Amino acid sequence: MKPRARVNCVLSLLAALMASGCEKDDAASKESVTVLAAASTFDAVKEVAEQFRRKYGIEVLVSSGPSNGLARQIIAGAPADVFVSASRDWADAVGDSGLVADRRAVLSNSLVLIVPPGNPARILDPADLVAPRGKHVALAGINVPAGVYAEAALRSSGYFEPLEASDRIVRGHDVRHTLNYVSRSEVDAGIVYATDARVSPHVVAVYEFPADVSEEITYPFVLLKSAVDREPARRFWEYLNTEEALNVFRHHGFKVLDADAPATATAKADHRERPADEIHVPASPVDP
Repeated sequence: MKPRARVNCVLSLLAALMASGCEKDDAASKESVTVLAAASTFDAVKEVAEQFRRKYGIEVLVSSGPSNGLARQIIAGAPADVFVSASRDWADAVGDSGLVADRRAVLSNSLVLIVPPGNPARILDPADLVAPRGKHVALAGINVPAGVYAEAALRSSGYFEPLEASDRIVRGHDVRHTLNYVSRSEVDAGIVYATDARVSPHVVAVYEFPADVSEEITYPFVLLKSAVDREPARRFWEYLNTEEALNVFRHHGFKVLDADAPATATAKADHRERPADEIHVPASPVDP
């Protein structure tokens, strides 16, 4: 074979291999499922995803972050099949953008006050946060569901204003970031979900906020319209409501809501009204 012919043959072979590889990548992408999950659910959703992969051979890609940031990504066009939100309001924001095919209120949680091991500031309840020995308390961001719930609980108890006035509040990007502030002893205390307190061996939960001072913490699971025609995504959506999957969430400390409660595609049935200025969905995809 002449040199030019040999080169042309090699180039043709490489082009064929590259095309084949691209086709395989595209096929793999179509067969996988993308889930955007609230930071507090990340460990549980990852475990459910791994169970699903072992059972059906379908890869589930899980990305986590604050629900407000994830909702903004979805509204801005980020590819996703399922959204696991820690807030009705941010699930509503996605629904109001016309992107929701189905929605279920699946899980609930509670808020706890956590301290570093040894509890150096001797924080035992919310009243201790405003005592002279308490310097800083960590909450999640002002639009992050864990931060919204924590602020509501502190306002209801009468402690938020004095904490804010004395500049004692430190805000974390999401609930896991808030947890890390406490586990690294960078603050005297923090308020996180009960499920997050179980994650770190370097924090101690000293107080659980009663339901009457905290908004009801509900996790809507959302199937996005872009996933409706994708069989792997629909299969994972159905799997999320099986006892096998729900038991994983129970194991991680979540409370599972009544499985017989009707789903809603309009995303309004489980909505609680809050002042409009408490939630703002900007045009930018995510917070910095």
